[in-house]
Amino acid sequence: MRFNKLVHTAAMITALGLEAALASANAATVIRIGAGNQSVGAAAPSAGISQATFTDARKLLEQEFAKDDVKIEWKYFKGGNAVINDALVQKQLDFAFVGDLAAINGQANGSNTRLLAGGRGGLYYLAVAPDSAISKIEDLKGKRVALQKGTNLEVVFKKVLANASLKDGDVRLLNLEFNPGSAAVASKEVDAIWTGGQILPLRDKGSVKIVTSTKDLGKDVLNQAAFVGSADFVAAHPDLTQRIVNVTVRTRQFIYRPENREAYLTETAQRSGVDPTNQRNFLASISDLAFFSSPRLDEYTLAAFQSKVARAKDAGIINATFDVKSWAEPRFVEEALKQPGLQDVWALYNARGEPSKDAKIN
Repeated sequence: MRFNKLVHTAAMITALGLEAALASANAATVIRIGAGNQSVGAAAPSAGISQATFTDARKLLEQEFAKDDVKIEWKYFKGGNAVINDALVQKQLDFAFVGDLAAINGQANGSNTRLLAGGRGGLYYLAVAPDSAISKIEDLKGKRVALQKGTNLEVVFKKVLANASLKDGDVRLLNLEFNPGSAAVASKEVDAIWTGGQILPLRDKGSVKIVTSTKDLGKDVLNQAAFVGSADFVAAHPDLTQRIVNVTVRTRQFIYRPENREAYLTETAQRSGVDPTNQRNFLASISDLAFFSSPRLDEYTLAAFQSKVARAKDAGIINATFDVKSWAEPRFVEEALKQPGLQDVWALYNARGEPSKDAKIN
């Protein structure tokens, strides 16, 4: 009798210990989220004019987890996306907002993430001197173009050239950062510069002329944005991951609604110290907000990432390609879209970037 009691007690202790261990394994008291620090001046660290900054400024994730004794910890990194990827490798982050090339580079080099949500990144522009005769990409044959090599600018530009039936040797690419590159355009030491939205104030001053941008060059050259999660965290805490993605998707819908635009721009500008003019112009120029704002990992998004993987390999930025479909976890966004008011916001797009009822989710 005494033996049976001892066995029963031992079994209870074992069960309680196992239950406690499982509870501990499923608990996460701190969720760490990373992004690049783009604040200027004396402003608090932030990701500039972005969804990450807005989410942090409004404490949307903190509100989601307020009753769960879960702390949200935002980490902003100077030094570029390589630092974010290193933090993921070192298990210092659970989630991160990054660009497509940064996410690809990290995954190819051991960050061990899962692609949880997509989106469209910022535009790139081809700018020339105001009196230049260059009016289209094809006119660049035999010309000198300034851009930052080894970055997304180079990867995207080479795709733009290929689409215009131009080979690498047809255009002379000069490795110049924005300030010396734009100065070289003004002094006509180069014929054009391929760069981001920081060129727009120079356009507004009449210092340069914008020839074209990725918005007008086809959906196959657009940058993508990525929200990634640590593979270990996603596997251990799918419930918490789902709630994080739920907030991310709701926030995406909010900031892209035209009636919320100024609130988004004003709050993120105040937090970051970044002039919102470029982002305001970008948003105002978009006619297809549903396409540009979609977080879905549909055929278009996965094809765009897979193409970028191949081009990053060709550019020597990564050493080996990998299968994007095996990396992506679309189930979290698709579940998030079941929330009230989100069911019909974003269509599925096929690999060509066309809305299609037949497009599939991985």
